[in-house]
Amino acid sequence: MTTEMTAKKTKPAEITEDNLVKTATGRKKKADSASNADNTGNTEKAEKAEKPKKGAKTAPEIWSYSEEGIDASIDDKVKERIHNELDRNFLVEAVPGSGKTYNLVGRMVSLVLNGRPAEGIAAITFTRKAAEELRGRFRERVESRLVDAAGAEKALLEKALVTIEDGYVGTIHGFCARILREYPVEARLDPSFSEIEEGDEEYFFKRTWAEMFSEHPEMLKPFADHEVDPEADRIIRGLRAYCRYPDIDFSCSDPLPPPDPKDLLQTVADCWRDIRSLDPRPAIVENGVDAKAEEVMKHWFNLEKLAARLQRFNGKTTWTPDEIRDIWRAMRYLADPKLSDGGVGIDDGGLFKQYNDDIKAVCKEFREAYSYYVFPQIQPVLDKIRQRERDWRNQRGYVSYLDLLSRTVELLRDNPHVRRAVQKRYPVLMIDEFQDTDPLQAEMAFLLTADDHEVKDWLQARPKPGSLFLVGDPKQSVYRFRRADIQIYHQAGRHLQATGGEIISLQQNRRSRLGICGWVNRAFAPAFDAQRTVKRGTFDQAGFMAMLPLRTCGSAPAVAALPIPTEIHGGATRIMADYDSEKFTDIITAMLGRSFAGIKEGQPLCPDDFLILSRKNDLLATYALRLDAAGVPVSLSGGGKTLAARLQQDFRPLYWVLRALVDGSAAIVWGVLVGPLFGCSDEEIYEYCRTGNRLILTAPVEGESTVARLLLKLKLFRKWLQEMPPGTAFRRIVAALHYDAWLQGRDYGLLKTTFLRHVEKLFDKMLFSQANDVLGSWVKHWPVDQSIDEPGRVRLMTMHSAKGLEAPVVLMGIAKRPQFKDGEVMLAARDEDLRPPPSQHNPPRRRVQTGRSRPGVDDQGDGEEVRDVRPGQGA
Repeated sequence: MTTEMTAKKTKPAEITEDNLVKTATGRKKKADSASNADNTGNTEKAEKAEKPKKGAKTAPEIWSYSEEGIDASIDDKVKERIHNELDRNFLVEAVPGSGKTYNLVGRMVSLVLNGRPAEGIAAITFTRKAAEELRGRFRERVESRLVDAAGAEKALLEKALVTIEDGYVGTIHGFCARILREYPVEARLDPSFSEIEEGDEEYFFKRTWAEMFSEHPEMLKPFADHEVDPEADRIIRGLRAYCRYPDIDFSCSDPLPPPDPKDLLQTVADCWRDIRSLDPRPAIVENGVDAKAEEVMKHWFNLEKLAARLQRFNGKTTWTPDEIRDIWRAMRYLADPKLSDGGVGIDDGGLFKQYNDDIKAVCKEFREAYSYYVFPQIQPVLDKIRQRERDWRNQRGYVSYLDLLSRTVELLRDNPHVRRAVQKRYPVLMIDEFQDTDPLQAEMAFLLTADDHEVKDWLQARPKPGSLFLVGDPKQSVYRFRRADIQIYHQAGRHLQATGGEIISLQQNRRSRLGICGWVNRAFAPAFDAQRTVKRGTFDQAGFMAMLPLRTCGSAPAVAALPIPTEIHGGATRIMADYDSEKFTDIITAMLGRSFAGIKEGQPLCPDDFLILSRKNDLLATYALRLDAAGVPVSLSGGGKTLAARLQQDFRPLYWVLRALVDGSAAIVWGVLVGPLFGCSDEEIYEYCRTGNRLILTAPVEGESTVARLLLKLKLFRKWLQEMPPGTAFRRIVAALHYDAWLQGRDYGLLKTTFLRHVEKLFDKMLFSQANDVLGSWVKHWPVDQSIDEPGRVRLMTMHSAKGLEAPVVLMGIAKRPQFKDGEVMLAARDEDLRPPPSQHNPPRRRVQTGRSRPGVDDQGDGEEVRDVRPGQGA
């Protein structure tokens, strides 16, 4: 059952819906009842509370909705088709709470009862957590049905129960890994390849990049020509972004002429001529330079430097390519000027602001035009980097998540016999959360279910009847930053229809109460519809499908909008997160071990019955640390920079101990001995070395001093390293150091020991030196998305990570002051909307062939597309 709770000043143990109403009371207005004829459900226009007078205490705004006209049978016919029409391919578009997982599992059970083997079903969902839940539900439904089964039905269910694990229920990456391990020769991979976690990809890319440009110095020429450091973080991020699209051809057929720098040169010259007499630097120096004044002076120095470097180009009407490049290099000194008087009281007559805006505008225009001009020149180098970085990684036995997808698509597309064999093993493919599909995933799905094993273009593939079942909600497509493409979703839907399949809809939200459904419909329908009909093409923007409610509101309000105090200044987000974390901890500790009507069928609540969601990754650590201090175990997905800083501090000593075992040099051994795990003093080390002893692990150890005993311990660790598997050696070293106990004695130790388990996994799957290199990379830049999920713990994650999950009690910390900006809201932008206006320049085109290379409730009873996009933008 769903329990919607908001942290109030009432005691946590007394939180009920009635108490929520009492604490959220202000003025309540009855909503005017109005029926909606355009399939927007029972959304009612709610009359808001009157706007309070200035200075008066702000009361919560209350919305209520009519409960007339609720129909529990709206989706019955669609559900019947899902469960019974097993020889038809479907794309089910389902609103939140409509029972996507329930009906997907129901179709799986129906397949079993109709003689389809459970081991022949491949069910793919978005996250590992959601996959575990889906697998558990499938088993539970089979077991539940088996209780009253008899005869042939019983035999089918018993066989399914035994063979469920022989099928596949998991993530798309796990499915691809399974196929690649069965056909490593055809896939050109090491059969024992290791999968790189998302947080480790940056480390591997930097290793690859460093080796590539040391072996192929010609790759550095474009960077040297533009005076750009090839190892700068910004360059690494850009290269990684380019490499994330191995299936896209970024070639430019019509290179552009070089940009005209006349406006840029004229604006900078005019600016320096007009304002150099207003230079505040002498007055600032006379008054004393502080940090703020230093920042002001830096912008003036940069402007002066820019004007000096561009002066030699003034008066010219033509420029050579080398001169254009020199102008671009000079611009780096002042990309975003912030000229001011530094508080010394100079009357500039508005010139500072005018030239700040003018220079910023011309610099931006020139920089963008130059990028389009130079891209065709560096694009071959980028393509070479993209190909070699994947090959470098794969040849050493490592594959990234993207490698899994791209290698599997290549394997299926180029090897008909492999496709035939995989299709025979998994004749039914079911994909949940399809709205967040990667283009490669869509290609794989249609190739794997095609009736012709020779076809190579997924848009020419015709899925076999009943072989493909897709579930999604286009308005919940939120993973564009991970290559999800709403246009691919719509394209796949159209292709499914064109090949005999259907798109059907589940419209009734069986989870949320009527008032919530009405409020969401009322808030979001206009935004989606306006963007779709006015600004967007039919298939570029997700359409809005209203949620039709099932559950009534009772006496509780639909929504209580609690105003954020206006007196919170500065770090308001952090202050509100601290407040939320305290209240959430009080609520959870009060509810643990107790039973509540309507929650978990009255069973006592355990830590893993709670799910805390946050909009921001960094705020998760705030909740986790508060719960940890209260002795409540947590499972944290993410945590952001706050947690990363704490982990870096306490995992750094362990890294250097392990580094000393691999390196063994005197400097590192000295650092380990004086570090927090060993605690020697410089005087003790000096006395040990004064007699001729050396601080290297290959040298003999003499004497019985503290330093000698610790060196012998390190030599023993090194012996374990040479004789044992990396994972075993790591665990023995950690135990001998009492590192686990040391962590628990530190601040938030329970949380840190949880992450120690994740570090162990590195040493189980890599060579010791490689695993320690990754740990060293974490110590420098701890990945903020490491996911630890163990039973018996309160789960904390961002809303993105919670896709497909449920929990008896969900607490969501908003912790964000509302921000209102003019202009439209971009819900799902087309590439065209991100292009510079045609009046600026005509950027080159590239040809893209798409798809190439909640809170829980009880189970319900009952051809090729060619587009013009721009270099540097996602597909």
